Amino acid sequence: MIKNEETRVYGSSDDIVYCEGGVYGQVDCYSRDDSSGHNAVLVFSDGTIAGFSYAPESSPGAIWKATIYSQGSLFKELIICTSEDENPHSDQLIFQSGLEWAYSCDNWRKVS
Repeated sequence: MIKNEETRVYGSSDDIVYCEGGVYGQVDCYSRDDSSGHNAVLVFSDGTIAGFSYAPESSPGAIWKATIYSQGSLFKELIICTSEDENPHSDQLIFQSGLEWAYSCDNWRKVS
């Protein structure tokens, strides 16, 4: 069932990425890091693909940074976090209503 509300995606603490709103759930990222340096890579029903990294070298502190690889039809905006004093201390992805699902993979394997 498609919920008629926006979805917000953001990192929290140092080990969880949350989805709240139309799509609701969390990704446990503890001790997780893929070959791209992300703690979580998520794929959304509208075609958006995004990675979340906790405190990468390029960040201004202990914050979650998001990288958008592909913007889907319901992607609305990326809110950039510039300080670990912000709440949440994370970049945020905002989606328009209509998002059906989000997936994250625990074990990425190269196609060969």
